[in-house]
Amino acid sequence: MKFLSRRSVGLKIRGKVELFFESVTDGGLVIIQRHNLLVNLGRNVLAKAVADASSSATESITGSPYIAVGTDDTAPATTDTQLVAELARKIVAPADVTRQSNVTIYEVNFSLTEAIPTPPAEIKETGLFLDNATGAPNSGSMVARALVIPSKAKTINETLRIRWTLNFDRA
Repeated sequence: MKFLSRRSVGLKIRGKVELFFESVTDGGLVIIQRHNLLVNLGRNVLAKAVADASSSATESITGSPYIAVGTDDTAPATTDTQLVAELARKIVAPADVTRQSNVTIYEVNFSLTEAIPTPPAEIKETGLFLDNATGAPNSGSMVARALVIPSKAKTINETLRIRWTLNFDRA
């Protein structure tokens, strides 16, 4: 007779962010890929989302997701609650959220004139925001943060597409 042991299965959440800087003058493309740090607040928001799926949930996630960029290169920490120096943010439209099995992808596009201060600043950090996020800087719950290495300034001749991927796997 074969006995099966009862084993608990953990959940591992991994994420990565990709930034695509595309020149409209020469078609050049610069791609920067980084793994992100899931911050403590992000773990709480994702746990809230799981609870929200239950019929007995008393809390739910409100608002739309946002992706923001900033100009500070301080190393991410699990205690981060916002970007250090937020420059711009963009709402993730419902059509730009893709869910396939255990993967969720959020995507935004900054046009030629968006996310460009005067003078142009280096984009050095990015964050994914959920739960009560709005267009206002530092609003909502930051789920994940990543440094943009190498940093890059977005020029008036470039569009910027950011794709944030979260993988939910067994630990």
